[in-house]
Amino acid sequence: MLPDWAVPGAQVICIKSTPWFGRAIDGIHRLPPRPGDVLPVFMQQYTIRDVFTGPTDAVLIHLVEIVNRPNLAGHEPGFPLSKFRPLEKLTDEIEQKQEEPV
Repeated sequence: MLPDWAVPGAQVICIKSTPWFGRAIDGIHRLPPRPGDVLPVFMQQYTIRDVFTGPTDAVLIHLVEIVNRPNLAGHEPGFPLSKFRPLEKLTDEIEQKQEEPV
């Protein structure tokens, strides 16, 4: 099931930066990044460009800020949605903590 925040244009933050290749938690076997590929950076803010289902039904996203060249199948590799969280939720938690009396 797709979270309601996983839509094009949504602001997200990268919460897990490794591993981007090998056997991942979602069961997808990923190849090591190719020379020249750009990967998301831990705690960096991004904008979702596209949301789609990968070959093993894992939810993947493309980011506005990162555009890598197509793979041998002719598709730009996506990043697992599980490595991102909505930015609004994190900023809401920070604001709540700032408002709490010490």
